[in-house]
Amino acid sequence: MTVGRKLRSAVAATAVLAGTLVAGVGAAAPASAASGCPSGYNTSQAYDFYDGSGSLAAIGNVYDYPNRVCTTLTAQGRYYGMYKWMSDGITAVPGYGTDSIWDNNYYRYYAGPIQLSDVYGAICKDFHFGMQDSNGNWVFNTDRTLGCD
Repeated sequence: MTVGRKLRSAVAATAVLAGTLVAGVGAAAPASAASGCPSGYNTSQAYDFYDGSGSLAAIGNVYDYPNRVCTTLTAQGRYYGMYKWMSDGITAVPGYGTDSIWDNNYYRYYAGPIQLSDVYGAICKDFHFGMQDSNGNWVFNTDRTLGCD
């Protein structure tokens, strides 16, 4: 999607500029991507994902709205800026069928934001987060669930 790539490029350029400005003042942590998810969510959840050495590799954010969900996956630490495979997915399982959306590709900073609308009455909302290192080895590849009443 062209709009998504333009937004992703603009956010990345802003993060680089912000990091450059702050770097002159002192040591700065890597900038994280703007969530890109709309305001007005009911609840939010952040999932921390670690690599085999125990270092924080990425943060998956889930924003739950009355009739939709939105997620992002942002690389952290040494993975931030590394060209790697990232996977961000949502699957909603309402009583009348299943719907899903995915953002799987090679990115340097983050995957998403992705939104799945019309999840009113969903029994479960499953979120998939995965990331490989620059050599194609899985750092993590996992699912998280919200709902399931």
